Amino acid sequence: MTLEAPLGQTWRRLVAALCLTVFGGMAAARYEWRKLPQFLAGSLSSGRQSADEARAKGTGFWFDRDYPAFLEAVRRATPPGATIAVAVPGTLDVYLYQAVFTLAPRRVVALQDGVSVGYAAYYKDAALSQSGGIRIASGVLVRR
Repeated sequence: MTLEAPLGQTWRRLVAALCLTVFGGMAAARYEWRKLPQFLAGSLSSGRQSADEARAKGTGFWFDRDYPAFLEAVRRATPPGATIAVAVPGTLDVYLYQAVFTLAPRRVVALQDGVSVGYAAYYKDAALSQSGGIRIASGVLVRR
């Protein structure tokens, strides 16, 4: 009975390199290369944002591009334990939902439900009719 000599170390390295090359080629063929510039631009710009700013600019704000800046300004101007009444357009419930999510741990209520709250935040059109308070991005914040 004769035993075949195992492959030498050089041959094993060549076979491993060949397998890795084939595997890398197959992975590269499936990659969507046209998305690479967007990925690189997003990676480079995300380093300049705070974690809260990056969270606010997520895909949850498809309905209004100015709303994340407004909520971020409200968040910076109010203490974490505050209760905030938010005046937002009544057409979409998503405005109030995003305010609750973004401003946590603050308590957020709709303006009509906020009789005795510490702050009232008026967004865009509602802010135009509100006098007093401090001007913030796309709105006004009033301390009550």
